[in-house]
Amino acid sequence: MNLVPEVEQFKEPSCIVIPRTDANLLLPDVCIAEIVPWTQTPLSNDSVWGCLGSIQWREHTLPVVHDLNFSSAGQKSAAIPLAAQTPDCLVILNRTQSTAGPAFYALTATGLPYLLPQVNIVLDETLGEPRPADQARVRIGDQQAIIPNLTYVEGKLAELC
Repeated sequence: MNLVPEVEQFKEPSCIVIPRTDANLLLPDVCIAEIVPWTQTPLSNDSVWGCLGSIQWREHTLPVVHDLNFSSAGQKSAAIPLAAQTPDCLVILNRTQSTAGPAFYALTATGLPYLLPQVNIVLDETLGEPRPADQARVRIGDQQAIIPNLTYVEGKLAELC
């Protein structure tokens, strides 16, 4: 009788594509805590630039991030105009850095996020000049996506919220 458990083969993390108006985002699935329908998300009006406001989620107050680059950061804004397409859902993200700031935050999505198990990702340098919140620009088959710089986003949230 063998008392030593079998070691599972290492599995690469799956990735989630988050559709957005400006560009699809690509994140490891472990970053996502939950996906919340937009229709169930009343927003407070206490927004800072880059955020639409905040929501209550599981006894936490979360900032709702719309502009990952926090354009004109530091300015208070009662509302940020959404793009022509209203978000379909909010993606609740776990904070990835052990810094100050909210433990969770919400990100707008203009479509339902979907899983890409063990994808073949190719860096794409043809997508133009990267923005501060871009870690890398990639191709997944015939799709383009951005891997966001969550250290930058979470640092800005810690400063502003």
